[in-house]
Amino acid sequence: MSKRIILVEQNRDILKKLTQLFDQSPYKTVIFESAEKALLYLDEHPVDMVVSNVRMCVMEGAELLRKVKERFPETLRVAMGTSRDSALIYSALEENLAKMYLLEPWDDEAFLCLMEHSFQFEDALKSKELLEFINNMEDLPTVPTLYTNISAMISQDEDMEKIAALIESDQTTSAKILRIGNSAFFGKKTGSIKQAMMFIGLSNVKNIVLASSVFVMHGKLKEAISDLWEHSTLTNRFTNLFYQRFLKKKLPTIFASAGLLHNIGMVALLRHNNQTYSTFIKDVESYDSNYQMKEKELFGISHQDVGGYLLNWWDLPSPIVEAAMFHHDPMNNRIVNSELVKVVHISNILAWMSMKSDYLPNDHFVSECCESLGLDLNEVYDYFEELNKETA
Repeated sequence: MSKRIILVEQNRDILKKLTQLFDQSPYKTVIFESAEKALLYLDEHPVDMVVSNVRMCVMEGAELLRKVKERFPETLRVAMGTSRDSALIYSALEENLAKMYLLEPWDDEAFLCLMEHSFQFEDALKSKELLEFINNMEDLPTVPTLYTNISAMISQDEDMEKIAALIESDQTTSAKILRIGNSAFFGKKTGSIKQAMMFIGLSNVKNIVLASSVFVMHGKLKEAISDLWEHSTLTNRFTNLFYQRFLKKKLPTIFASAGLLHNIGMVALLRHNNQTYSTFIKDVESYDSNYQMKEKELFGISHQDVGGYLLNWWDLPSPIVEAAMFHHDPMNNRIVNSELVKVVHISNILAWMSMKSDYLPNDHFVSECCESLGLDLNEVYDYFEELNKETA
């Protein structure tokens, strides 16, 4: 059955282009010039996706996406706009009002690919094997109260002093925020939670709180969790540095925790399978692209699948969900935000190399990712090797 897509746009020239584009597509499209009419249509018809310009008269596109999320949560949401609307678009992504985004002027083929990949990605999150495994998990990590409270305070524009005071009430989380805020990546030193929050950004503070609560384990599994936390923080740092050094740009703040959260599925599997998965992690020789195949053979699921499901369930921005779900499969054609996933994949391997002196990655995807990004693999390895020497 053909997917049904609603397009909401006031600019008639753009509407004309959209009409011509989708006339040749496999999708059933309905076009509206107002958010109000689009909502009335949604009340009476099943719709698979809503694509809306974020700047609209009467009702802003972001508000339309908010109402769609509240009333029709299964409907995919895509924000559209020009580069001048980037703040509005990133805000919609941060609140998960939009799963994907598209900037004008767009390439027609890229537009249709975005639609197709978005549907494929959503299907992957709803696979029968994944849902059966999740339903059988007895200790499924839930969103921590501290994260929920901080998110609410941020959305209400609460004073930074009050948010900092709430974080300071949790010593473990405070220590991790200070450690990341004082890392070489930010080039700052502070003992103040408030200042660290300003260095890191509120979006990343929320995600550190989320990760901190999940990366907690006592007893025999404490060492394994500690190693995963160290690896995740390194991957996050390398991801951000990679963007600056090789892609010559700053990773948008709302995606800057992708590396920190990419291995959240491993923590969930540790909590579910306890000693069995812990032994598996110790015995595996290389955390490369074959790792998930070995996981599926033994456990019926991979940590990528579990991580993607959890982050999507927790309502994190789609690019972060993709980084968790495809960081061992970065060339997968279901990926929408391919650049970020490729960088997280490379950083994931570099982090293991940094932590384990005898680690030799057997991973062809690293070279493929570098080639697709227009980079020299040896130059990448050399830079991070020097970086590790400087920070040793």
